[in-house]
Amino acid sequence: MEVDIFEVMSRGESQDVEFMCADVSPLIVAKVISAFANADGGTILLGVSDSSTIDGVDPDTARSKITKAIGMLSRADIVKFDIQKIRIVLNVAVITVEKSDQIVFCDSGAYIRNGENIRVMHQDEIRSLVGSSSGSIEALSGVLEKQTLMIESLEKTIGGLRCEIAEGNSWKSKVKDHSIAGFVGIVVGVVLGEIGF
Repeated sequence: MEVDIFEVMSRGESQDVEFMCADVSPLIVAKVISAFANADGGTILLGVSDSSTIDGVDPDTARSKITKAIGMLSRADIVKFDIQKIRIVLNVAVITVEKSDQIVFCDSGAYIRNGENIRVMHQDEIRSLVGSSSGSIEALSGVLEKQTLMIESLEKTIGGLRCEIAEGNSWKSKVKDHSIAGFVGIVVGVVLGEIGF
């Protein structure tokens, strides 16, 4: 499954091409696989940031991440991947996703590719892929869409909280905290010195 990575990169991201940096989570990889499978299929280049930047991946870490992502899918047979060496020192994981004739879910819901973006599948899209308009399928697809939107919202909230925590753990924050503690220590020392301790 040899892919001309430079040729794919030169076309940029599109309906059937996604670039991903190496530190992306397995769940994000699973979402993009689900989105491609529920649309027209596609190729993911893991270790490529944009059309001109190859960051590379650690082959073992990439294999583990992709294997975990595939384990989060309702169908694994639509995905193939390979690690390709580029410029002697860099590796890129090439993930090829086939268009599925059945809806493909990942652990956080059902997604579809729309241009360069992925989005939650709507109830009517789920229904059309399932191929039935029975009441139970309609109810199920409605619940699934709501759950997927809720999960997306929670993931955004968690991402925001992670950023706040990271900012709180930054060196600037720690310097500020230590400066305040030092100032309080000096004030307490002066006060205690004044009263004879």
